Amino acid sequence: MNTDRFPYEVIIHKSRHYEAEAWCRKHFGPRWAAIGNLDGRWCCFWTGRERFGGYRYHFADERDMLLFSLKWTS
Repeated sequence: MNTDRFPYEVIIHKSRHYEAEAWCRKHFGPRWAAIGNLDGRWCCFWTGRERFGGYRYHFADERDMLLFSLKWTS
C-alpha cells in the first residue's frame, strides 16, 4: 500500500470493523484495492500480530479521517 496516498490512519477494534466498513462504503464509496479499484479514497487492513484484534483504516483525505474518527473511535 502506498502510504503517501493514504497518509491518515485510524485503528479501531475488530468488533466494530464490519459496521465501520459498511459505513465507509456508504459515505466514501468503494474502498481502494490493489487490483480493481485504484481510485478509492480509503482502505482497511487487519492490524496483524503487532496489534491483535484491530483494523487499520487509511484515508487519502484528512476530512474523511476526521469524520471516521468521530463516528468510530468514541
